[in-house]
Amino acid sequence: MLCALQATDPAVADVISGRNPGAERLMTACDRTMDAAQQIVRRAHEAGALRPDFTNADLVFAFAANALPARATAEAAPNAWRRQAVFLLDGLHTEAARSSLPADHLTRAQAEEALRNLGDDRKA
Repeated sequence: MLCALQATDPAVADVISGRNPGAERLMTACDRTMDAAQQIVRRAHEAGALRPDFTNADLVFAFAANALPARATAEAAPNAWRRQAVFLLDGLHTEAARSSLPADHLTRAQAEEALRNLGDDRKA
């Protein structure tokens, strides 16, 4: 559902990725949402349904990974993001975790900085 919202409303993608750090009320709402997401990630870990090395910072990047192709293909192939979302989501299942990860997870501050950099044309 959230991936579909990102695909149809680019503003939603920006909100989810926290790319509006100057909007204090909006960022407060995003923080509350991320706290709730952390609980969902924790419960999925406890249920054994989510690869154990997946973190909340990874969740933010998963949404960013959905938003970019959704935005890029909006006119030429408006449903192309769905294919990428399935690949991404299938890879998060516990049984898909066959390899150790090549890097440590990002801290929340590192993830927030990286997301801000996605919208910074000077970094491209």
